[in-house]
Amino acid sequence: DIEEAARKFKISFTYPEKVEEFFEIAANAKTESKSAGNSLLDTYEGVLTEKEGFFKEQSKKYEELLEKKNSLVMHKIVLLKAHEILHQNSPMIGQEENAEGTQKALPESIENKEPLLL
Repeated sequence: DIEEAARKFKISFTYPEKVEEFFEIAANAKTESKSAGNSLLDTYEGVLTEKEGFFKEQSKKYEELLEKKNSLVMHKIVLLKAHEILHQNSPMIGQEENAEGTQKALPESIENKEPLLL
């Protein structure tokens, strides 16, 4: 439903407060387009149908992106938990334990000042 989707995306519709106001807007539009009333309505109907199709397509893509984002967030949570479980009692990557069991940083390379890779 268009109105439900508009609320979801915080889009508000404005309607003329009085019927006379609507007729004035329609008369001005008719004068500006220099078309007959029937032709003007057909034109507006075509434009609205096109915009509605575009809006529905964008709304569908938005929902798909939300699903993909949620999937990636869940994937990240699983990976972080797996990392935590796998590395509970082992030193962090890039560190080694010394004789006392405490961790110390690996020495840095003298040439490029980059940490040595394991």
